[in-house]
Amino acid sequence: MAREAANSYWILPSDNELIPSPRVVTSFLDMIAREKEKVLPKGKPRVFVLPAFDIKEDYPIPKSKAEFKGYFKTGLIIPFGHGYSYY
Repeated sequence: MAREAANSYWILPSDNELIPSPRVVTSFLDMIAREKEKVLPKGKPRVFVLPAFDIKEDYPIPKSKAEFKGYFKTGLIIPFGHGYSYY
């Protein structure tokens, strides 16, 4: 429903507690430019999902993909909604 009712070409829904990576918009637009025919077939609206993750309290947000992978591998970061709760 949202895909078809959107008044904008691009929408990035988010929660006020979610912090996207600093380059997410630029990287996304670069990917679209490189793969436009593959990812945006004419006449077929698309939804792109931006995964969200929780990080253990008192740990800094990773500054690189390599640091993120290390946190993920050791369990400091997990998929959003699968464990850590701060409420």
